[in-house]
Amino acid sequence: MGSINPVAEIMRPGGPLTASAAARFHANVRDVLKCQHVSEIAVDMAAVESVDDAGLRAVLSSFTLAQRSQKRFSLYIVTPAVRIVLELAQLDRAISTSNRVEPVAVEAA
Repeated sequence: MGSINPVAEIMRPGGPLTASAAARFHANVRDVLKCQHVSEIAVDMAAVESVDDAGLRAVLSSFTLAQRSQKRFSLYIVTPAVRIVLELAQLDRAISTSNRVEPVAVEAA
């Protein structure tokens, strides 16, 4: 029996991460975390135009859920507008961010 190598799931939300999209974002993260072979969730934020309070809560809740599942949760290619909101909420201190997608991963469809 072969072993499955841990991989990063790359998620690419788009548009505003507001109340209407926040629940769907968190549900998608929760579903990915159920996969045993996934060791990291890498969220490509390049297409996220803005984030509101509900979006921030969804990101923080997803990060916390990933920690509890002993999996890494990172944000990549964060737009300047979203980065400012993350900094004001001080989430940039807790959640790893980068200007490029770095995980060595197989992208899930």
